[in-house]
Amino acid sequence: MKKAIQDFLSLVARDWRHFNWFAKPNISYSETCLFITGKFFPLSLAFSIVTSAIFFSIIFLDTPFAVFAKQIDPNIRHFFGEITEIGSSEWFIIVTLTIICFTLIGMRISNSMKMKYSLALIRQWSWYFLAVIAIVGLSVNFVKYALGRARPKHFEELGVLEFDFLLFESSFASFPSGHTTTVISAAFALAIIFPKLRTILITIGCWVALSRVIIGAHYLSDILAGYLYGGVGSFIMYQYFLCQKYFKEPTKKRREIIRAAFKSCLKNR
Repeated sequence: MKKAIQDFLSLVARDWRHFNWFAKPNISYSETCLFITGKFFPLSLAFSIVTSAIFFSIIFLDTPFAVFAKQIDPNIRHFFGEITEIGSSEWFIIVTLTIICFTLIGMRISNSMKMKYSLALIRQWSWYFLAVIAIVGLSVNFVKYALGRARPKHFEELGVLEFDFLLFESSFASFPSGHTTTVISAAFALAIIFPKLRTILITIGCWVALSRVIIGAHYLSDILAGYLYGGVGSFIMYQYFLCQKYFKEPTKKRREIIRAAFKSCLKNR
């Protein structure tokens, strides 16, 4: 048992800086370029594509989509108005805090080492999810109010390119979409936690984002910007948590050591 516990503790305490680029000290410019174009190339490519799509949408697509949204049947708009509430950050925060409280209570009253570890793991990922929603989902509110883009309800008199910086009015807080940012950051965070469900989660996030255009609350470029903000934000938060050694990506060796430690604990209880 002692050997198994020592292996487990040494695994937890190991310096993981070699695993994460952001934690490497004195990294050179050439190493940085190689890292970004290598490990993060898919992310960089996606960032470039979405950024280009935002500018393309502002110039060519926002106007026809805004006109189309005004012609949609009211019943359909009402249906998507219910869907769009999924993107509210309040219920994400409340549910996550409730889960954290239950895990803390469960860890105190449980006598099972296996159960305590499972609850600790749930609490660990719950804190990450809460940080994503709180920091990414709420910070976007300041950004969109500072930019002051007019919402589609002002489309006929102001057009799609009306920005009134630092106005801080809800009718001039269209870019980027706050609901889209929240739901996409939540979808990406949950996709990291549950990778097998990533297709379903991202699909749901995209439909919630699209609902903002259908109900006339945002332009298409607004939800694309929210998609970019939420996706990049959740990724940055994940990298930050890795740098802080808050959690580590599971490996075969890590799982074997953890399994051996808990088997030894259970046998010697």
